[in-house]
This record gives sequence, structure tokens and C-alpha cells, in this order.
Amino acid sequence: MKPYFKSEPSERTNSQILAEAELANDYRYSTGTAFTSSTASVDYFRAKLAGRKREMIAVEFLNNQHQLLVYEEIFYGSIACVSVHPREIMRFALKYNAAAFILCHNHPSFWRNHPESISSSRLA
Repeated sequence: MKPYFKSEPSERTNSQILAEAELANDYRYSTGTAFTSSTASVDYFRAKLAGRKREMIAVEFLNNQHQLLVYEEIFYGSIACVSVHPREIMRFALKYNAAAFILCHNHPSFWRNHPESISSSRLA
């Protein structure tokens, strides 16, 4: 069987490996994939947001059977903070006619106990 990669593993750059991983993730979680458990969403977001260097808000927009309609990275911040505007999230939900959505917020600085992060997660 012919190998999938065009070059030897030692010849590929990190950006090529990440691009191939993103393609594999998009194939695994294509439009219509059902997210019926929190574990499925956690796995999806971990794969999508791996290696990000700044904080961001990403959203899975779902239909009424919790199948993926579209994935959007909506807000970008710095290494330590990101601003969220709920009206923009709702605008996207209406645009895609989503029945549900799941938000994700990454922490590239690994500072998970930031006071603003804790207060915003309590509001949700």
C-alpha cells in the first residue's frame, strides 16, 4: 500500500504536521456529526484548539438533533484574555439557524484561575 504522506516523517515541518492533523480532524468531525455527550465536545475542541497561542472563543453550532452545522472561531484575544460579546454569538446562531450551541474558551497561558475567567464562566 502506498503511504499517505508525500515525504518521510523526519522531513515534515511542524506546520505541515498540524495542517495534516487539522484535515484529519475535519474528516473525523464533518458536518452532521452528532455531539450527544460532553466527552465528544471536549475531544472535538481539544483537537481543534491544540497549539493555539492566544486565547479565543470557539463555538459549535448544532441543529435540534445536536448534529454539527458549523464550527466558528468567533473571538480572539491576547495570551491572557479575550472579550466576549453575547450578541455576536446569537447573531451567528441565527445566521446558521442553530437550535443549540456549545462554547469553548482555551487557556494557552495555562493560567486557569484568572478571576475574570472564573466570573465569566459563572455567568454562563
